[in-house]
Amino acid sequence: SVFPLRRSSWNLAAMPKASSHAAQKAKLLKHADKAVRASAAAALGEMGKSAVPHLQALAALMSDADVDVRTSAIDALSMMGEDARPYAGTIAALMQDDCCVVRAAAIQALGNLGDMALPYVEKMATLLTDENRHVCFFAVEVFRDLGASSAAPGVVTAIATFLGAPQWKGRRAAAEALGKSGHAAVDHLTTIAELLNDEQEEVREAAVEALGKLGEAARPHFPAMAGLLMDEQTAVRKAAAAALADAASPYIAGIGRCLVDDDPKMRRIAADVLGDLGAIARPCLMQHLIHERKDVRCEAARTLCEHGESRRLLRDPNPEVRCLALEVLSESAVASEAVLADMLALLEDPETDVREALAVALGSLQEVVLPYVAAALHHESSLVRCTALNAFGQLGQVASMQVQEVAELLWDAELPVRSAAA
Repeated sequence: SVFPLRRSSWNLAAMPKASSHAAQKAKLLKHADKAVRASAAAALGEMGKSAVPHLQALAALMSDADVDVRTSAIDALSMMGEDARPYAGTIAALMQDDCCVVRAAAIQALGNLGDMALPYVEKMATLLTDENRHVCFFAVEVFRDLGASSAAPGVVTAIATFLGAPQWKGRRAAAEALGKSGHAAVDHLTTIAELLNDEQEEVREAAVEALGKLGEAARPHFPAMAGLLMDEQTAVRKAAAAALADAASPYIAGIGRCLVDDDPKMRRIAADVLGDLGAIARPCLMQHLIHERKDVRCEAARTLCEHGESRRLLRDPNPEVRCLALEVLSESAVASEAVLADMLALLEDPETDVREALAVALGSLQEVVLPYVAAALHHESSLVRCTALNAFGQLGQVASMQVQEVAELLWDAELPVRSAAA
């Protein structure tokens, strides 16, 4: 916190937090030592329901002469939830305290109390123009958390001034608050959009999320939002993809062109963005599964598998696509039951390359596939038996208990099987 509270060395909160000790703590609220009073208030706050019988005594400390005591009492009451409702007005009055630390504690406490703060929105709004910039920042954060229920036009206008704050956390909080303000924030769309080019990634992320929440009104800024689909930071790209959603269709072809970029980092970014865009971008990724370059095909396959399309690729009529899916799965070394079932179905695949890729993929799954591979050693098809033997070779020590079964296939009727067993 910008305003760290000074606590006494008494570790009162470390004592057992049970109602039998609450009265003991409450007695210390009247201690002559201000540090003890502050620490006692903090301890009661952390005790929750056990401290409820002593809220009146705790609330009395909000008028204490010491700043630390007042802030400790405010903080403690803010942790009491609905039980603090009778004291919300007193907390609100402290937003006019001469000390900026107390004003900051009061606005934060009202934020913690949620809907109980709504009757005091007008008073809270005055802190948006407080002489202390930290108090202003806390006010913006509280209005952000309260959302549209507190978005009176005057409040929104005051929050919008923080879009140009010198501290990036202020700009981010303002963008997030406006994004939750609904129609009241429409007049500030252009200023929010300017933050799409902010040097701080958290601010860009907040700006594109805010514009996304404002819906159709933000359509003139969709092209600028789409520019963040290729941002260097993953969180920003994901936020842009989520904000644009179906409206991203016009930009998919351009992103697809980046999928064949010579820079592997650019290819990875493009693939991830296409994956995050969901169903509307699936055709673009599927088209790149048959690209002339292997690195492009692999990137597309990886992305599709990471977004739940493994089974679709394993069943693809193109054997190279099936191989790509198996390569991705062998690298991840993880497969759901449904995906594993589709993998096992490929034991009888007519394509040698697919079966070889399958053996490697099954081997990566280790103990999970051992029973299935062992059963395949006795399959009537020699192709299946060969693939199972190749998978055993990938399993290593995990398959040591099946050595005898493998040895028996040295006398198999089919030469390819005997060769694989050897």
